[in-house]
Amino acid sequence: MTPAAGRREHPAAGLGGDYLRLSALPVDYDPFSPDTQRRLCQEAADHRGVKLVREFVDLDYSARKDIYRPGYEDGIKALVNQEIEYLFAPTVDRFSRRGMGQVELVLGELEEVGGRIIFVKEGLDSSDPNSRLIIGVLAERARAEADQIAWRVEQFHETARRMGLWVRVRPYGYMVEDHRLIPHLEEALVVRRIVDEFLGGAALRAIARRLNDDGIPCPKAVINAEAKAKGHRVKPVQTTRWSYIAVRGILTAPVTAALHSHNRQLVYDEKGDPISCGEGIVTLGERARVLAELERRSASVRRAQDVGRIGERTGGGRPAKYLLTGFARCGHCHGAMNRTVVVADGKQYGAYRCSRKGRGQRCLGGSVMAEAFEDEVVWRYTARLTSGICSRRRRILPSGRSASHEPASSATPCKRDSTRSGHARSWTSVGCSKQSCRARYGSEPRSSASATCCASA
Repeated sequence: MTPAAGRREHPAAGLGGDYLRLSALPVDYDPFSPDTQRRLCQEAADHRGVKLVREFVDLDYSARKDIYRPGYEDGIKALVNQEIEYLFAPTVDRFSRRGMGQVELVLGELEEVGGRIIFVKEGLDSSDPNSRLIIGVLAERARAEADQIAWRVEQFHETARRMGLWVRVRPYGYMVEDHRLIPHLEEALVVRRIVDEFLGGAALRAIARRLNDDGIPCPKAVINAEAKAKGHRVKPVQTTRWSYIAVRGILTAPVTAALHSHNRQLVYDEKGDPISCGEGIVTLGERARVLAELERRSASVRRAQDVGRIGERTGGGRPAKYLLTGFARCGHCHGAMNRTVVVADGKQYGAYRCSRKGRGQRCLGGSVMAEAFEDEVVWRYTARLTSGICSRRRRILPSGRSASHEPASSATPCKRDSTRSGHARSWTSVGCSKQSCRARYGSEPRSSASATCCASA
């Protein structure tokens, strides 16, 4: 294929990628749609003489909601950066269901860099001016169709709730017969055990730890295993272990007492009574005791500048207790890192570790000492602010004497000089140069147990 007159040849001419998407689905259902989409895109690419070198996939992502779709974003970025010339999408509604406005913004950006999106089913090419209007109309139709489907599904579930019928995937602890819930012979005992231990004073993490020690799989793992037994292609579960979140979910779920709920609120009939969907594992009285105990154990605000927050639960709005709370991320699984306390040689130290480990999920990432981590972040942040001037932190000795250092004579960045001792310490930022570091540490920057210095971060 040759470029049109007056148009420069694309740097990635003849190279393309395909975009595959699947809407949000339960954990026990993974259909063959991605394979079908892949086949359609490959056939269209072969017909145009395009070599597919990238694949962008969004499984379990809605195209109607305003959410981040990693596959979609990476595909558009590859087109904008001219890594590929073509992006094949099976249909317009697989690409986006957010309407004409959102699609037109993308197409306008791609036009400037020569990127093209091919919609296989409709046979439309975004680089064709005559196709732009049709693509916009189809995007609007896809949005209207998504809204219509959502309304129908919502009304279906509303009718089922009012009739006391269970039409979803079976909840943990139950079996479904004639759209009514009955306790599972084995799983109901686990639920009963969780409730009894909690009301007996056990902590959520302690309950999860004992369940894991006894080799009992978590609810998602059970549903996953059942789907495999039925021959379904299932989505992989992150872990088969219990976490305190899974335990709390069992305790707070209205279905534990066989009650219908919607948007985390109980559903009531015309008489004002909660609607039941079968035989509960716990009674209404026991559920009330569980909720009261959870409320008693939850932390509440006792003092605050905003008096309206007093008595409410702690959480959003309060200042972080530690420097990197909400910022630090695990380098292995990208989960949030929490500061905790570790004990070594009879002493307690602060450390940041992946929060997913605390929830029982598998993560191969390690921990990092909190003081060193926070110092490093502060130094790097300060170094970026000073830009042309090398930032260097020095230790103020307990006696008040500071470590001597030559004035700055160049803009070459240098890492900090630090010592580890049992004394309380504070830090300040001063200028330094590579020449002064050489004078202090030798001909080349080096590391030692007491000090570290190097020429460039």
